[in-house]
Amino acid sequence: MERIAFLRGLLEEGPDDLAAARREGSYLLEYFGDHQHAYREVTLPPGADYRVDLIDTWNMAVTELDGVWQGSVRVELKGRPDMAVRIRRTG
Repeated sequence: MERIAFLRGLLEEGPDDLAAARREGSYLLEYFGDHQHAYREVTLPPGADYRVDLIDTWNMAVTELDGVWQGSVRVELKGRPDMAVRIRRTG
C-alpha cells in the first residue's frame, strides 16, 4: 500500500483535470511497470524548457536530472522494473 500511495501522490501533483498522466506540452508521467527498459527517449515540444525526473516507484525515490531540457531527452532507466519518468514544463 505504501508504494501505491507514493505513486498516487505523484499523480496528484500533476494538473487537476488530468484524465491520464499527460497534458500535451506541459506534463508527462509515464510508468513502465514490469517492463525493464534500458532507456526512454522523449521528444519535447519546441519553445519551452522542461525538468525531467526519474522515479523509482519500488524504492519511492524521485531523482531530478540535472539541467533544463529542450528538444529531445534520453532518460536512462537502467533496465529495472517499476520505473517512471516525469517531465514538467518550467515557467
